[in-house]
Amino acid sequence: MSISGLAQFTDQQYLNIETFRKNGQALPTPVWFAEDNGVLYFRTVNGAGKMKRIINNSHVRVMPCQSQGESLGSWVDADAQVVTGAEADSAMVLLNAKYEIPMKSMQFPPEVLARGFAVIAIKLRA
Repeated sequence: MSISGLAQFTDQQYLNIETFRKNGQALPTPVWFAEDNGVLYFRTVNGAGKMKRIINNSHVRVMPCQSQGESLGSWVDADAQVVTGAEADSAMVLLNAKYEIPMKSMQFPPEVLARGFAVIAIKLRA
């Protein structure tokens, strides 16, 4: 039997976030994440497909996974939203601390860097 809820994300490196197109089609994407007080955070490029889908439909599903999306747990329903200001800054501190070496080694093309990044907060549904 797998661990459900927030506990299954403890000590994990990736979560699979499943966002939904307007037609209902689910699209899973593995991402790095950090947790703070029951909220899961990840960073994405501004205007990325998953960000647009979250803005259109905040309902998502998440589960811990391996780097290529292979399941390490159970899907959990959640709500996601773009966060800014102090909350986004705090989330980036957590993400940078957890993934310091891999984040520093990532090379983004200039057009991606020009778009900037957004922070997404995920709150599991009860």
